[in-house]
Amino acid sequence: MAESGCMIVTGQAKLDLPSIHQTIQCVSYSPDGRLLLAGTEEGGLFVWEFASGLWKTMAKQAAESVGRVAWLDGAKKAIWARYVEYYGDGDSPINRHKPSGGAGDIESGKTMWTFMSYVRQDFQTLAASPDGKRLAILEIPDQPRAAYILDASSGKVLARLLDSRHACGPLSVCIGPNASKVAAGYAPFDIILWNADKEEALHLLKGHENWVVSLAFLQDGQLLISGAGDGTARIWSTASGQEIGRIRFSHDSQYIESVGFFPATKRAYALTAGRLVIVATPSIPTAVPSTPST
Repeated sequence: MAESGCMIVTGQAKLDLPSIHQTIQCVSYSPDGRLLLAGTEEGGLFVWEFASGLWKTMAKQAAESVGRVAWLDGAKKAIWARYVEYYGDGDSPINRHKPSGGAGDIESGKTMWTFMSYVRQDFQTLAASPDGKRLAILEIPDQPRAAYILDASSGKVLARLLDSRHACGPLSVCIGPNASKVAAGYAPFDIILWNADKEEALHLLKGHENWVVSLAFLQDGQLLISGAGDGTARIWSTASGQEIGRIRFSHDSQYIESVGFFPATKRAYALTAGRLVIVATPSIPTAVPSTPST
C-alpha cells in the first residue's frame, strides 16, 4: 500500500479457460456470477459456465466482429455490439442496413432485436442496468447526438438524454442501481447525471481535463467513479455532484480504460495500460453544497 492510500495490484491467474479457437475481445459476468459472456474478433458469442467448466456456443458469428457485450433480463439475454460507420464523405448516410448491436436469447442463440448506435471498443459506449431491464446506448444515426435508454424486452426507446451544451454527444454511459439514474461522460471533459424517467439533468460534474470514457456506480448508487484521458479516475457524490476522491496515474495523457467498485469491500479501482490501482472508497460527506445542473 502506497503512502497515497493506493494499491498497485499484481496477481496470479486463478483459472485458465480452455481455448474456443477465436480471439476474445470482450467479456461480462452474469449478475449472479455463474456465467461469463465472451465476444470475439471473429464475431462469435460464447458463454462459460463456472459450475460445469464448459464453454457453450451462443452464436458462431453474430456479427462481423463483437467489441462489447452485456447481460439483460437476468441472464436470459445477451447484448452484443460492434463498431459500424454510419456516415461517409460529407456526412452522407451509409450502412443503414447494418445493425451495430443486438439482443440474443442465451438458450437458442436467436436474435430478439437489433439496434444502431455509436459503439467504440475502447470507450464505455454501452451499458445495461443492474436489474437487466434497460440498455443505454449512444448516438442513434439520424437522431440527436444523445444517450438513449432502451427497453430490454423490445429494444424500444424509453428515454432520450440530450444536452444542448454538449453538441458533440456523449462518449460513455452507465446506469445506476435503481435504473432511473444515468451518468453520461462527454468531450471535452464533463459528466452529467440524469433522471432518465424524467429526461432531466440532475448534476453537471466538472473536474476532468480530457474525454470521459469510463463510468461506474457504487452498488447503492451513492457514489460514481469516472475515468478520463487526463490520467485520473474521480469519485463523486451522486447526491451533491461533488468530487470526493481521486486516483491519479503518472502520465496526464493516459486514458483510464475501466473503473468500478468491488461489492464486498467497497473499494474503488481504476485500470489503464495494464496497471490496476485499488483505493479505499472515500466516505460520503454528511453535508456538502450541491452542484447545480445549469
